Amino acid sequence: MFVKRAFMVLVLLLVPFLGVTTGYAYFDETTHEKPVAMPTGAWAFNKLQGALESLEDAYMTFFGETTIEDLYQNEDFLDLLELAGEPRPTGGGLNDYTVNGILLEDVSWSYTGNATAGNNARSIGFFRFIDRILDTNDNPVHAIVPPAPSDPPPYDQYNAFTAFDSVNTETFNRYAFRLEGGSVLTTENALSGLESIEFYALRGLSMPGETLSENRTFTVSVSENGADWTLLGTETLISPSSEEEEYPFYAYSIPEELTEEDLFVRIVFNGQAGRRNTDPNISRMVVDGFTLVADGAAAPEDPEDPEDP
Repeated sequence: MFVKRAFMVLVLLLVPFLGVTTGYAYFDETTHEKPVAMPTGAWAFNKLQGALESLEDAYMTFFGETTIEDLYQNEDFLDLLELAGEPRPTGGGLNDYTVNGILLEDVSWSYTGNATAGNNARSIGFFRFIDRILDTNDNPVHAIVPPAPSDPPPYDQYNAFTAFDSVNTETFNRYAFRLEGGSVLTTENALSGLESIEFYALRGLSMPGETLSENRTFTVSVSENGADWTLLGTETLISPSSEEEEYPFYAYSIPEELTEEDLFVRIVFNGQAGRRNTDPNISRMVVDGFTLVADGAAAPEDPEDPEDP
């Protein structure tokens, strides 16, 4: 397991009426004393707790439950978890689903898990947060794919919506998010003054004995009305080689003719089930340091340590 403990602390300042913030960062260890200026814009989140609660609430609402304990006993939710974690070789009887109100700091997003139910393989998309915290033995606290809920929980700090994945050596952020299988992430409101969309991304780690497809693509698009989309870019994810990895950086500028418009943002990941020989497989996309860059951003204040989840 990896032994580096550095992670970045992000500071967020609300920019009035834009729904975006200004992000700067610094390393918290003496080996990284020099402040690191990050792009002006809106960091998706620097604290997991509020974002995680919104994700739990989104799935509780979808499945008609009022507590996380009840959700963890909901048979339909457990079936979804199983299918999201392990694609099946047979198809049929599966539909897309959408949850709303996932808060990545001040921006609300909807997530659609795309269903694949053909003859070749069967899968459904899922959204998880990444928490790279280590235990006292320098091992990840969270699993790459968390097991099904149980009583008692499978391990300390267990959460079905929180996983471990590789550390981005370009940022050493503790938190990120992951799109699993066929996924669509869309802002629920149009954003003003948007200039660019920036983030690091890498294919997720495989569990022992697991096959993850390598040649999967993602797209980034914007829209004035939430229906007609302008494609900003299409990329193929790079595969990881270790638990510490230099993630590729992606930046997509808003076309000049749209810079004065309020815009919805959409990321589509084509990670749904496919076949390699006789093995049905999906893919997972880790998104780190997600930033919405906007004009008119306020000057940053002094950074503060993020709260533990």
